[in-house]
Amino acid sequence: MHYDKLQEHQQKISHLAYAKGQLSWDESTMMPAGGGEIRAKAMATIEGILHQNQTAEWLAESLEKAKEEPLNAWQKKNLGLLAEGFHARKALSQEFVERKTYILSKSEQAWPAFKKNHDWKGFLPTIEKAFGVLKEKAELLGDALGKTPYDALLHQYEPGLTMDFVDPLFSKLKNTLPGLIQEVRGQQEGWELTAFPEASVEEQYKLSISLMKKLGFDFNHGRLDTSAHPFCGGDPRDVRLTTRYDTKDLSTSLMSVLHETGHAMYEQGLPRKWLDQPVGKAIGMAAHESQSLFIEMQICLSQPFLNILSRHLTQKLGQHASFTAENLKARYHRVSPGFIRVDSDELTYPMHVILRYEIEKDLFAGKMTVKDIPERWNSMMQEFLGVNPKEQHGLGCLQDVHWPCGLFGYFPDYTLGAMIAACLRKQMNKDIPTLDQQIEEEDFAPMFSWLRKNFHEHGSHMNTRELLHKVSGSDLDVDVYLDHLKSRYLKP
Repeated sequence: MHYDKLQEHQQKISHLAYAKGQLSWDESTMMPAGGGEIRAKAMATIEGILHQNQTAEWLAESLEKAKEEPLNAWQKKNLGLLAEGFHARKALSQEFVERKTYILSKSEQAWPAFKKNHDWKGFLPTIEKAFGVLKEKAELLGDALGKTPYDALLHQYEPGLTMDFVDPLFSKLKNTLPGLIQEVRGQQEGWELTAFPEASVEEQYKLSISLMKKLGFDFNHGRLDTSAHPFCGGDPRDVRLTTRYDTKDLSTSLMSVLHETGHAMYEQGLPRKWLDQPVGKAIGMAAHESQSLFIEMQICLSQPFLNILSRHLTQKLGQHASFTAENLKARYHRVSPGFIRVDSDELTYPMHVILRYEIEKDLFAGKMTVKDIPERWNSMMQEFLGVNPKEQHGLGCLQDVHWPCGLFGYFPDYTLGAMIAACLRKQMNKDIPTLDQQIEEEDFAPMFSWLRKNFHEHGSHMNTRELLHKVSGSDLDVDVYLDHLKSRYLKP
């Protein structure tokens, strides 16, 4: 059967992609600085081999003939995803794919030093080159898919996502959140906060591992390491998480690890039978971020989990005034606009995302250039959050690895993921009325059983909105997200 041949071919492609992913993980965690050039070339070569296999001429005929074969629902969906991927990749030449991979790998390698030194001017030629190759890709994909260039990138990370869908959701947040932030900050005046004690990297690592084990992460099929920017990658059978540590503030690594563990638990919950096929992969990055933000924001910022965290910190690091549940709430519920997205609170975080989304839209629409980013960034930070990094670009437009490594079109998925997470929590509360009590008792099995049954095990058999409708009976609803924020942060 043609379908069987396609599935076997895709399995080999999946293995190649896994090898490439491990090289990428090593580049971010273990590779010596002097290995950068050969690593970029190796990544480009492997990407070229992948592209050859993904666009082989025989695939077109087999994809068509497989449609006539008797297939079950999962096989039909898998075939459709294989066909879509084939036609999208055919829009890109092997030469372009290798060139893009090399440019972005070199850009990602260069970024940390320029970020550390706040050197936008020095990094400008590199980021201009990275943006140039992404714009070229977006235009090629847009032509092939019948989409605008930026919509083609949005679709790449979250299938079916468009600016027309995102714009009204973000517009409502943009109009609602500033007033809500101001109101909450007024209510929080006078909150006292005791700073965390210093904690070594080793102490924080052990703390992270123990929390991951509590949540049920399978260390037989994954590990935790350190990188300049936290991420989760790899494969469900070998998940790689990273975080970063600040010995003067352990709160940074704590929530970073819990966030990435949410990603990892989604990966480890995907349908095992289909892991090497498109239908067995995560739906998209809005779906993926919904799982990390469900754990971080919906669960780990809840009072029952903060009570657990209080006990856990005391057991691992000893008695300290900062480890009380009251102080943890003050630390993690405090709304305070700041420069850094990944360190921001739950209320101000969406404004960081909307800022990046609006810059990306205007870059791809030709309304601004890469050179304009710092000025636009600083003015929007002032408008949105009342802070301005000025020339400290490491706290501004150089803070994220996403643009240096080519992830234009990804940022909206963070806030869309937060909305999805709020919708899932609302439904879970109905299905598991004793959820808070179970969390307080450190029993996470029912919660993850629900997530696996209703979300993880579906892989990409449905798109995110279809799956959300199946679970909750409704589409993505920004008001559910706003209700969650108001319930958590506004006094009754």
